[in-house]
Amino acid sequence: MEATEIPVLVTREQMAEYLSVSLNQIDRMNREKRLPKPVRLGPRMTRWRRDDFIAWLDEGCPKRDEA
Repeated sequence: MEATEIPVLVTREQMAEYLSVSLNQIDRMNREKRLPKPVRLGPRMTRWRRDDFIAWLDEGCPKRDEA
């Protein structure tokens, strides 16, 4: 998937495909705060903003800071 093909809100499946990792790895990385902060659209619907995802990649995939 090219960066220009990434939708405005990225699913965990799309993120896993782009990073070439499993869905379990995406879940683990999110729990460990190793992904950008997700957007909750409902109790069972999580997405990530494309711009946050691209910035995260450009910054070298840093762990997110949350107070």
